[in-house]
Amino acid sequence: MNLKEKLTNIAKKAHDASRKSFSISTALKNKALKEMASSLITKKDYILKANREDVKGSRLKRLSVALIDRLSLSETRIRSMADSLLEIARQEDPVGEVLKEWRMPNGLRIQKVRVPIGVIAIIYESRPNVTSDCIGLCLKSGNSVILRGGSEALNSNKAIYKVLKESFPKNGIAQNAVNLVITADRNAVDILLKLNNYIDLVIPRGGEGLINHVVKSTR
Repeated sequence: MNLKEKLTNIAKKAHDASRKSFSISTALKNKALKEMASSLITKKDYILKANREDVKGSRLKRLSVALIDRLSLSETRIRSMADSLLEIARQEDPVGEVLKEWRMPNGLRIQKVRVPIGVIAIIYESRPNVTSDCIGLCLKSGNSVILRGGSEALNSNKAIYKVLKESFPKNGIAQNAVNLVITADRNAVDILLKLNNYIDLVIPRGGEGLINHVVKSTR
């Protein structure tokens, strides 16, 4: 299976999972978020080990000091990631929120209600904490997500992704509701940007170059 076929398969499964994500109760989402936060702390050594591999690789490539700092994790930064998930759990559930309501002359009541977008692809660069934040926010908002982080953070992102998904089965969350593109191939971004049959929204998070490329290339 080539890269395009792999990514198309991921997008299809994310699309199917988005229908299930819509119906997960607030209680289960919050429970999962709290367990995810706890897992980050208990599995911090596993995550830090993976992060050290990324930092070592970035130093060998002579990447900038600023980029390596953004890439680097510590116990304090992992604690901040866990705190962010707990904060998301404390927020009101946006799914089903009534934004506006009115009654027609014939007595018909109409409501404008928040619903999930569907499948969101998030393309970002070197900060591994973005992986955790995006998984938490998409889970709370009832959306499926496809994450494509920077290649320099590949090991860190894989570790965080694996740790956070451990709570999914017992909380009724579809495994394919959260997906990580595990490849350093730069063509992955361009392929994702053309999968508009399955992806409803693309969010670039990073420098001006990344944002401009996504804006120009996406469908």
